[in-house]
Amino acid sequence: MTPSAQSDPLLARAGCWLLGCVSSALPTVLRPWGEAAVAEAASVPQHERSQFVAGATLALLRMMARHVFIHAWADRSLLLGALAAGIILGWIDAVSATRNPLRVLIPLFSCVGGWIGPRGSWRLGVLIGLGVPIVASVYSVGPYRYDTGDAWFSLPPAVALAAAAGWIRRRLARG
Repeated sequence: MTPSAQSDPLLARAGCWLLGCVSSALPTVLRPWGEAAVAEAASVPQHERSQFVAGATLALLRMMARHVFIHAWADRSLLLGALAAGIILGWIDAVSATRNPLRVLIPLFSCVGGWIGPRGSWRLGVLIGLGVPIVASVYSVGPYRYDTGDAWFSLPPAVALAAAAGWIRRRLARG
């Protein structure tokens, strides 16, 4: 038996294992596709199985990535609203003489954003928190005139509070 003929069944078994792992990791909506691919792999002839398994695994991974990408960015209006809120917060902070409005408004906007969009709420916190550094990089006025690094201090609390509000909303929805 040649080495390639010996490695083909081993490669096919490893591929079937990988296909089963990918199938079990699929979202609930796509799981029937994965189960069908696993069932079909058993009926494919041995000499064609490794090619089928590789193609099916890549197709399932592509479907999963597309599903995650579309659902992660599906509500673009909410994301654009969070970015606009962050830029408005950055502008308010740049024109005010003190950082007190920012200390109140960042937690408020982050919690409201996380509550409105609990799925992937951390993204809303990132967009809200990035508004201050964006405005600080465009305008060299206000409290960040001499130290623009301070503008990034709004990002961690915005992300943490939005994620916490989203988590609380999901927990309350479960009951």
